[in-house]
Amino acid sequence: MRARITPYWYGFWLMIDVTSLADAAGADVAQVLTDALLDAPGWRGIGPDRERHRRFVMWHYHRMLFRKALRWGRPGYAAFREGRLVGVAVVFDSDGWPLPEPMSTLLDVPAFALVGLAAAVRGAGAGATMKRAHFHEPHLYFSQLSVDPSVQRCGIGRALMARVIADADAVALPVYAETAKPHVVAFCRSFGFVEIGREELPRGVPLWLMLRPHV
Repeated sequence: MRARITPYWYGFWLMIDVTSLADAAGADVAQVLTDALLDAPGWRGIGPDRERHRRFVMWHYHRMLFRKALRWGRPGYAAFREGRLVGVAVVFDSDGWPLPEPMSTLLDVPAFALVGLAAAVRGAGAGATMKRAHFHEPHLYFSQLSVDPSVQRCGIGRALMARVIADADAVALPVYAETAKPHVVAFCRSFGFVEIGREELPRGVPLWLMLRPHV
């Protein structure tokens, strides 16, 4: 499962090891996801308004997402540079998502307790919207793709995406993803994804539903 890639970044070749997400530490996964998504439209629309509070809640939420991925997911891939985690891809099979209840909600209780009532209500509404709109045919669900801000736009995200697509092609399944970031829509399209729907998250944040059909 381990592979070495050498993405080019501002005149330098970065030696990156891509391996199973299970090889990463939960705290490091939570840190990469939180740093990369702190100002993402979805989290700004759902989470606490104060950045420090939002970061605190996001770290705990992503730490629990990592545990869920290990328990119910594929779980995905991790990218390391010189032993430091710099990229994360979290993946679930379609029969593993939505996650089993009430266990999934119970695991989220600590994060919801930290977020405050208003943000918790927004989070619950967003979760319900995403579950309702989720693609229902067999697929791989690309739940999260994040790269440490210090090495973004150097090919790490593309390498992780390529690994997930290769997994899906190996079992003849499409790949489904959601994003609230317009530039990620373009990124997904470059891999053959098409928009299959659009929803609205709290505070009017648009959510694009993307699918890469199996070819």
